[in-house]
Amino acid sequence: MNHNAQTAMLSGTALMTGLLVGIGAGLLLAPESGARTRRRLHRLAERLHDHAGVIADEAKQAVTGLL
Repeated sequence: MNHNAQTAMLSGTALMTGLLVGIGAGLLLAPESGARTRRRLHRLAERLHDHAGVIADEAKQAVTGLL
């Protein structure tokens, strides 16, 4: 694995870890009604899904560039 692919993978991992820590802190420090929290988590999950797709595409392009 070349340096660019490693950097992309590390960046994606760091991003996901930061997001999970942020979600946990947000839930603990800013209590809301259950319905509102579920709506916010649903929207966040949709954004994470979209962003994960972008990261996967970038990683795929990096690997394809190696070939």
